[in-house]
Amino acid sequence: MITSLTLLQICALLVAISGATTDLFTHKIPNRLTFSAAVIACLMQFAQHSWYGLIAAVSGWLLAVTICVLPLFIVQWLGLINTDEQNLGFGDVKLIAAIGAFLGPVELLFVYLYFSFIFGGTHCVRIIWDMPWKKVGLMLKLFFSGQKAQAIKMLAPGPKERKVKKPVPIAPAIAGGVILAFLLDTPTRQFFGIG
Repeated sequence: MITSLTLLQICALLVAISGATTDLFTHKIPNRLTFSAAVIACLMQFAQHSWYGLIAAVSGWLLAVTICVLPLFIVQWLGLINTDEQNLGFGDVKLIAAIGAFLGPVELLFVYLYFSFIFGGTHCVRIIWDMPWKKVGLMLKLFFSGQKAQAIKMLAPGPKERKVKKPVPIAPAIAGGVILAFLLDTPTRQFFGIG
């Protein structure tokens, strides 16, 4: 439950909503938003909390970048995806990093937790919605009737399934994570045993 938001939290919320709005309409999160927000966050943290605030801002920013980018590098290093074919601008990473600079590392983890729930949930719904259920049913029927070779051949995507997928705006889920982190701050802290 929200008692009152600090100025840093209000700024983080405004940055998240600005990023979400931009991402929804343009499928991009501009650097001028993310980098200027991170610089402003560092200055505000320093002005309010001296060097401790600046350390919190920088550590929140670095933690966000690490949480978001390290798994991608590991998956790429393992050869599971090829990022050369994809146009990755990391706008979502820079947005979470700017929010981390405003909030510091602990509140950033709450934001990331709730963002993950929202993003994961919406993607589960999208997968269920886009699933070629008739093909899945036919494939299972073939598999369990002993025609395993034909069922395995059906795993290859057809021409309609190879269509280019629309970009998914991630920033709205980030903004939702910020809102839920603020709304559920006290119960989340109690759950994790953080004072």
